[in-house]
Amino acid sequence: MAARRVLVTDSDERSALAACRGLAAAGFDVTAGVSVRPSPGAWSRAVRRRVRLPEPRLDEAAFVAALERELRKQPHDALLCATEAAALAVSAQRDRVEGLCRHGLPSHDVLERCLEKGELLEIAAAAGLDAPPSSLCESAEEAQRAAARFGFPAMVKPHRSLTGFGTSRAHASSVVIESPEALADAVARFGLPLVVQRREAGATIYSVGGVFAGGRLLASAVSHYVRTWPRRAGSASFSETVDAPPSLLTRVERLLSLLGYEGLFEVELIVVDSEFATIDFNPRIYGSMALAEAAGANLAAIWCDHLLDGGAATTAARAGVRYRFDDAEARNALFALRRGRLREFLGICRPRARVTHAYFRWSDPGPFAGRVAQLCWNGLRRARPRIAAPGDPPGFRVRVQTLAAEAFHWLLAYAVGVPLVLLARLARLLKHAGASR
Repeated sequence: MAARRVLVTDSDERSALAACRGLAAAGFDVTAGVSVRPSPGAWSRAVRRRVRLPEPRLDEAAFVAALERELRKQPHDALLCATEAAALAVSAQRDRVEGLCRHGLPSHDVLERCLEKGELLEIAAAAGLDAPPSSLCESAEEAQRAAARFGFPAMVKPHRSLTGFGTSRAHASSVVIESPEALADAVARFGLPLVVQRREAGATIYSVGGVFAGGRLLASAVSHYVRTWPRRAGSASFSETVDAPPSLLTRVERLLSLLGYEGLFEVELIVVDSEFATIDFNPRIYGSMALAEAAGANLAAIWCDHLLDGGAATTAARAGVRYRFDDAEARNALFALRRGRLREFLGICRPRARVTHAYFRWSDPGPFAGRVAQLCWNGLRRARPRIAAPGDPPGFRVRVQTLAAEAFHWLLAYAVGVPLVLLARLARLLKHAGASR
């Protein structure tokens, strides 16, 4: 029987890479949608085919049109959207892809509700996972009053992670603000409305990822964050799976039922006064999903199996498996070293057992090389102003930059990737030699 084919969008995201690897491990043929270059996920051995797609954040119509052409040209069984921008674009124009593949998105109204932070605050309270004291603010003055009431520093969140309009749209993360001036900057950056929330200093962050369908959890992976980057309000830099209290999973199921959501998801929580409190909800594949796969809960494959076959056994990730977000850990280590915190620095650098990485794998070194290229190229773009020379014909600068980018990507890929591939092959040879003795 031919392998089932899945298209994963936004392969520059680590969540997409985790999905590609998990799907390939379960026997799916994976196509990577490439919207941004360099794209670490597209450099993975798990990917059978690569297709260029416009960036959904910048042009929804062009993205969906290109996606439709690809699905008509090369039939696929399922589609996984790796970002909110891609999910919203496909959902809004779902009639163009329905019948060509299974996308598994909820109704557009449900998806919109899941992305609204204000809606999440109310529904989480009804599910018994009340958020920390928060206020949805419609004006800058209301935001200042809320921050003064909660005290500085405070957390500020956009009402949606995807902010702005048209070509200025961008994914925005929560920030910690220290003063009224910093809050005014956050209002200018995020726009209104936004959420001001009391900051719970030192609280442990938990992640509950999984697959929810048919009113029950088909799979779950619970972890706690040991470190984050940025340190005070960021994603998991180092995390570890833990056994979930049954009452927590019951309340997460209630939260998802009240939202009306089915699919892959992640709920982020903190513990406040011995109670779990919701701080975020991601209705899609999420950044540290590689941890769930390493711990025995291959969420992307479980969801696609359910979409295509309609059934899946309940699966829970085992405790004690760890996750490193490679470059975030490097930043944490440098942060500690620059401040003379030698013990903390050594603790971050200490090798650990049962660790999976966001990018690095001996058996699949391409994405790590791609991530290095991505970071270097992004750094070069930020460091060098884009100014056209006098007399340049229209489009000349863009073509030169594109050629330079492609050459840089290939050179860096070979400089980093070839040694990794050779080391991986040497490790396998040594392993086979030891087994044959």
